This record gives sequence, structure tokens and C-alpha cells, in this order.
Amino acid sequence: MHPTRIVRPVARRLLVVLLFLTGACTSWHVETMPPAELVAERKPEQVRVRLVDRSRLVLFTPAVLGDSLVGTVDGGRRTVALAEVNEIAVRRGNALGTVGFVGALVAASFATLLILLIISGGPSS
Repeated sequence: MHPTRIVRPVARRLLVVLLFLTGACTSWHVETMPPAELVAERKPEQVRVRLVDRSRLVLFTPAVLGDSLVGTVDGGRRTVALAEVNEIAVRRGNALGTVGFVGALVAASFATLLILLIISGGPSS
């Protein structure tokens, strides 16, 4: 079997995996700014709120309307009174962690492809 028959499909799959993983190095960071200010100034794509009853909720495309925080949850609109919000957090990326993680994956991928080439008899087969 010619090595390109092995390498190309494997390389395509690895590229898809790497693309999905580049956004994986994020975490929630609790903000000290009041929720209304945070949403108005930073306009985050999503926020995680912890309510006074200790429940947590992730709101997508959040906005402030009057005395409420509104957003989308599971395709439906959800409204939460700002007085009920105990804590608000936003997702932040870790660029250094992402670069290191993707670099390690790329190195492991090349090592795997090299092993596959050696096992298949190299490019001269």
C-alpha cells in the first residue's frame, strides 16, 4: 500500500481534531464588575450566572433589559432579575495553554505519521 493512502486520511482527521480543540482551552472567570455593567460594556457571547439560590445558568447573547438579565438557554429566552444574580462569570481563553496543547498534538501527530510511514515501508513502496 502506498504511504499517501494512509497519510492523507489520517492527516485530514488530525486537522479536524486540532481545529475543534483550539477553542478548548478556556475557562470561566468570575467578574467583580456588576452584571449590568459587564454585559453593557464587554458584550460577551455568553455568561454564567450563579443565582442567590446557588443554581447556575449559562445565558447566551446576554442583554440587560430594565432590572433583568435576559439571554438564550436551550433555544428559549430566559429572564433573570439582576437582584437574583449572586455572581457572574465570562469565558476567557488561555492562549499559552492552547498553543502548548496544540503544539503537543501536532508533534504527536507527526510522530504517528512517521511511524505509519516506517511500518508501510516508506515512500519507495
